[in-house]
Amino acid sequence: MTATLGSRTIRKNPRKQISKIILKKVVPPAVALIIFLVIWQILCLNPNFKLPGPIETFSETWDPFIIHPFFDNGESDKGLGWQILNSLGRVGLGFSLAAIVGIFLGILIGANKLLYSAVDPIFQVLPWHVWYNHQPLTPYAKRIIFIQRSLPHLTFDLVCFLSHFCMLV
Repeated sequence: MTATLGSRTIRKNPRKQISKIILKKVVPPAVALIIFLVIWQILCLNPNFKLPGPIETFSETWDPFIIHPFFDNGESDKGLGWQILNSLGRVGLGFSLAAIVGIFLGILIGANKLLYSAVDPIFQVLPWHVWYNHQPLTPYAKRIIFIQRSLPHLTFDLVCFLSHFCMLV
């Protein structure tokens, strides 16, 4: 015979839980970032130091990139908003093309037993057992590294396309 307590739940104070999470997850990285920025600024006080300090970097990038992210001054002088949208468009295009080709080939390979038996050993062995710096990688990262090392002349967009394609097949 077991005893049950019914629908009684013990509720902890949510403010204590939130403050505990903030103390564990937010404060240490914030303190580390502040220490890094202070050390960087101190190093930049030396006139022989070639890099700009964090204050100078922040003041130079605040106005054109943060306040006006969609400015367009010509060829490559565009705001951060346009650059992000352009990158997202390329990623979306690469993923869409990879999905179309990968789904088509996946259906074709899955429907044809001869084709399946021909390419299955390749899919099982080839780039999925790659280790990088003695640590296992996720399949997506393995594919990117494998493609970049195999075909170094390809652009990053094409490497992303091929990686997405390999992921979907």
